[in-house]
This record gives sequence, C-alpha cells and structure tokens, in this order.
Amino acid sequence: MYRVLLLILWAGMVSPGFTQAQSGPFGSYVYEDEKITLLLSAPNHYTLFGMEYSKRSGTVSSKEISRGTFSVKQEELILEEFPSRSEMVLHIQSPYQLQAVKLKAIEEGELLHAWEMSYANGETRMEGGWKKGKKHGTWIYFDEEGNVTKSEKYRKGKLLD
Repeated sequence: MYRVLLLILWAGMVSPGFTQAQSGPFGSYVYEDEKITLLLSAPNHYTLFGMEYSKRSGTVSSKEISRGTFSVKQEELILEEFPSRSEMVLHIQSPYQLQAVKLKAIEEGELLHAWEMSYANGETRMEGGWKKGKKHGTWIYFDEEGNVTKSEKYRKGKLLD
C-alpha cells in the first residue's frame, strides 16, 4: 500500500549512483517502515515526507516536512531547505543507505534505505525491500533499456539460493 503511494510521489525521480556516469544520488529512500521518505530528483531537488497510515480508514497520507535543493560533498549529502536556507546533512554509506547526521524528524545515526533507483534516463535501475535494516524479499536489477538483468531473493539480509 505504501509502495503504491510512494510510486505516485516518485514520478520523475532519477536514481542513486555516486559516480559521474550515473549522475548522482537520485532516488527514493525510506526510514523506519516507510514512515519517512526522502525523494531526491534531478537536477538537485529534494522533498522530505512524513507518511501516516490510518488503521481506521485503511488509507495512507503524506505530509511534507521539508523541501529544497541538495549537493554532494565527498561522502556527505547536504540538503538546503527552502526558503530558510538551513542545512541538513546525511552521510552516504552506500548507494543503498544514507545515515542521518543532521536531519529533521530523524535522530542522528539512523539509516534511510533506498527502495527504488533509476538510471539518468529515467529507467528503473533497481528495486528492492528492507526489513529491520536488512535486504529482504526480491531485489530486481535492470539495464538502461528496462530489461531485467538479475533477480535476487533475500531473507533478513542473507542471499537465498
């Protein structure tokens, strides 16, 4: 259910990739069972959302926490909020994980996990899930034309045969 809403919000995203050829750390990152989502889009915009699930109605709603621009300086992702120009910082642990250093609504040291990434041309590069901070479920990888190149199954961070 959250995934559908996030896909709607994700429209137009480009993927994480931390080399020049891959264009930068674009994508969708989630925190703590998808309660907070960080969307990084081209050319250098971000939006931080809080997600809430209503048990009563069975619906998901989102509330914007912050928006602005971002830059990458070595191993840090710097978010500059608009219009206040205050900065938030995340440490780039890997293309799949960002660690909060100074970030609204998330304590220092907590991790955000990428659940979907794309190539610079907009094609999906990877999609996968997480459970308690570990890869979980089916992870699918694609080439730049959108063809599946690899599929892996994980259980609590361990690759299954």
